[in-house]
Amino acid sequence: MFMMWRDDMKGKARYIEELAGAAATVAAILVFFNTVYAQRNQDTRRITVAFWNLENFFDPFRDSLAKDEEFTSGSIRRWTWKRFTDKAEDLAKSIISMKGRLGEFPVIVGMCEVENGLVLNHLVNKTLLKYTGYGYIHHDSPDERGIDAALIYRRSIFKITEHKAVSVNTGNGRKTRDILYVKGCIGKDTLHILVNHWPSRLGNNSESLARRREAAETLLSICDSITRTCRGSRIIAMGDFNDTFGSEAVSLLSRMFIFPEISVAGTLETEKLVKGSYKYKDRWETIDLIMSSGNIHPEHGEFMVFAPEHLLEKDRKYLGYKPFRTYIGPRYNGGCSDHLPVLCIFNLSD
Repeated sequence: MFMMWRDDMKGKARYIEELAGAAATVAAILVFFNTVYAQRNQDTRRITVAFWNLENFFDPFRDSLAKDEEFTSGSIRRWTWKRFTDKAEDLAKSIISMKGRLGEFPVIVGMCEVENGLVLNHLVNKTLLKYTGYGYIHHDSPDERGIDAALIYRRSIFKITEHKAVSVNTGNGRKTRDILYVKGCIGKDTLHILVNHWPSRLGNNSESLARRREAAETLLSICDSITRTCRGSRIIAMGDFNDTFGSEAVSLLSRMFIFPEISVAGTLETEKLVKGSYKYKDRWETIDLIMSSGNIHPEHGEFMVFAPEHLLEKDRKYLGYKPFRTYIGPRYNGGCSDHLPVLCIFNLSD
């Protein structure tokens, strides 16, 4: 069993090295062609969007205002600067690799489980992403572990005009993540982006469901405020909703949003074996979602779970694949995340 695992990890390492080489080449080319890509987006009114739960994207420093002690070098997890920078590089290479599916680098990437601005600054300015011209938006939320929603964006394409964090009142005094609201323009088109990380399903089911209903009502309240100010506003909501399109809490959003079809974007093998963005034991679910208001439609009526092999590992217990996560319990596993990213292409043409 150990030999199989070791061989699998060696193969994974070789694959990541090859991806790194390809990403470095792409990054060099970007220096010259970044402006061309930006103009192409504006000319076609095409916007490429992604969302990714980054699985505890922490720096290794102690924050006295949050319960982040397990992600420090002296903790049981031994979360060091080297492990942090390795993860940041792998995240950057994975975002760069999305161009192969989208045709261009995503204009907007919503994120969650992000600790602070320091980790985002490192991601966009100290990795291969520095060649792609991303900026970032982040607000601290009241989550007791200090994990927040965030957003990175192509500064040459998406011009930010407003951003703020909107608190979610769960009704029982229990703190949860804010919803990140970002308003910006692509050419003459205004977009409203809402990045979510809803309460988990852990614990009492009825209580956790009630908390997600509150998050849904908060999201709808934001949307109502936007549309009262400007009818016909184009809104995109994304996030880790900890529920699927068919769930009770997410279904509340159907009065405002279109729920697209779900497909898997990967290799022939992963497209056949991967059935969602998150795997719990032997069950795949798509709880990482992108949806839009009725006046903006995803191309082909779908969004994609991004499932390249370098973001997966063999599932030896339940067979098939599972996301290549950073930790399994307290054991360092060396992957990017326990969630797969989701992608969507929108056309802003009337």
